[in-house]
Amino acid sequence: DILFRDGSGLQRLAKGTAGQVLQMNSAANAPEYGTVASDFVKITSGTFNDNANVNFASSLFVGSTYQSFINMIEIEDQDGAQSGNASFFPTISGSNASSGVSSCGIGMNSSTTTVTGINRDASGSCIFLNDGLRESRALLKIESNGMNRSDCNNNHHIEYMRPNHDGGVRCRWDLHSVFHERESSSGDGYKLVMNAGTKGKYCLYGRK
Repeated sequence: DILFRDGSGLQRLAKGTAGQVLQMNSAANAPEYGTVASDFVKITSGTFNDNANVNFASSLFVGSTYQSFINMIEIEDQDGAQSGNASFFPTISGSNASSGVSSCGIGMNSSTTTVTGINRDASGSCIFLNDGLRESRALLKIESNGMNRSDCNNNHHIEYMRPNHDGGVRCRWDLHSVFHERESSSGDGYKLVMNAGTKGKYCLYGRK
């Protein structure tokens, strides 16, 4: 408990409950305990281990509550290195979208100023990762809007960075935009498909 002084003298304020913070009341004349409201909310977090496919189910993306979503993912190869590309698949009720998906992007390596263009038109997926994964943590950020909303198509912005395979001091960077022509209030999720097992962790946020 704490004591505070108002116009009548000393007053006692009982302690709050777990997670509450001390703040001013609506009249701005006395302190109180309350819960801080935020339009940016952590929805879930977790880990994955030795998975070639990492699924994010539609139940995570509540379009009636959140306008957009940000998924921060740390990912690396399970036990060494893998070559080739990895793909981002929009899913509908757990199955890969078969049409209505187009994407474009660019990629760079810090050893050169060359910018590589990447596109996949009228397909079911986006190649978001070029030249494989390594056994060092990469950062993958996926920002999405329109998911499970009947008033907006699905749009995904994917950014990926990792140390390059020819040395830990070099950087590999990719940036992609994915459009999914779909307006629906349910069923929207996505899946990451790699060439071999991966491990990592993720934290998904919603923005109201």
